Amino acid sequence: KAGEINLILTNRHPEKALTVRIVLHDFNPAETAGVRTLTGDSYMSYNTWKEPGKVKIENSGLKVNGREINYNVPAHSIVLLTFKKK
Repeated sequence: KAGEINLILTNRHPEKALTVRIVLHDFNPAETAGVRTLTGDSYMSYNTWKEPGKVKIENSGLKVNGREINYNVPAHSIVLLTFKKK
């Protein structure tokens, strides 16, 4: 979508969060970014018919102050960050 950056981050480590530094060159982001995180209690978690919510997407937001962001990617997760233009 025009005026938007979507960034997908993956942390395959089974136990440790990963801190990443994101620099948005030539892009002036809005003050809040969208965050969608796919994760479960363990890297071995999976959904079944009886337990369909073991692995799920959680929606949240991220305060953005400028073009440089430090973000903690949770262990065993995939994160979609959506930055909109100011």
